[in-house]
Order: sequence, then C-alpha cells, then structure tokens
Amino acid sequence: MFTALGRRWPAVLASDCPAARVWKDLRAEAGRRTVTAVLRGGRFHTALRDDQADVMLLHHRLRMPIGDAAGLMGLPVHDAQALLCGAERVRERLLGR
Repeated sequence: MFTALGRRWPAVLASDCPAARVWKDLRAEAGRRTVTAVLRGGRFHTALRDDQADVMLLHHRLRMPIGDAAGLMGLPVHDAQALLCGAERVRERLLGR
C-alpha cells in the first residue's frame, strides 16, 4: 500500500485534501486485502454506507473528535455530524432500541 502511495504522492499532495485522499485509498486497500481487515475496522461497514461507517469508526472506535474526523475525511464538520447522526440511528434500529 505504501509503495503505491509513494508513486502517487505528488498527486496526493496536489489534491484538495491530501488526508481524505489517503484515507480513501487506505479504506479501499483494506477492503481489497481481506474480509478480516474490514472486520478489524469494525462491523460498521457491514450495515452502513462507507462514509457513515468511516465516521463511526473514527469517532466511536478511535475516539476522534468529530471535527478531526471530518477533517481527515475531507468533509465540513456539519456533513460529518449529519453522517454520524444517521449512522447512530441505523445502529439503534439494528439493535432494537
């Protein structure tokens, strides 16, 4: 993964949000490698859209403040908050609460 990233590094740095670009690349690579890698990232990805699962993983599992998670994902804070609220509603519905 890091070798491939190294080859694309100039394009990554020139993108609007390098952190978001790298995050998306890492997520895609983890999904391609093994199902285990996805499960280690959380079962969120089995029940939620990728963007919702990502914000849940960053905020709840990694305990990242929502503003930091938004920045990493290349999103405005209010978009990340909306994704988080939607994901939490789905989680509650799935848990029967």
